[in-house]
Amino acid sequence: MLSRMLAYLVNNLQVIEKLAESRPIRRAAQLTAYALTKAQIVGRDTSERVMRSQTLRQEASNRLRRVRETFVKEVKDGWKDGPPPSSCNPDPATPGTSFCRQRR
Repeated sequence: MLSRMLAYLVNNLQVIEKLAESRPIRRAAQLTAYALTKAQIVGRDTSERVMRSQTLRQEASNRLRRVRETFVKEVKDGWKDGPPPSSCNPDPATPGTSFCRQRR
């Protein structure tokens, strides 16, 4: 009985129009629209922040990789050239000796 009465009210166009014009239903619609709009704005802001963060992380990663590659290259070049002459000072305790290894 109750379900038939609810079905009649829901399918009655005049009842639906009267409900849509009522203050509580209009206010509920306004609050729903506000919540959806606010959620869209927050979602957009969050996605932009995440994209910026990922971009910054990627840029930092690329910079660190370049610094590492440059450092390794400089070390290898330095190893090929041998130690600089200033690092091969003789031992002051024993004249004629050196801390440097001679390359063969």
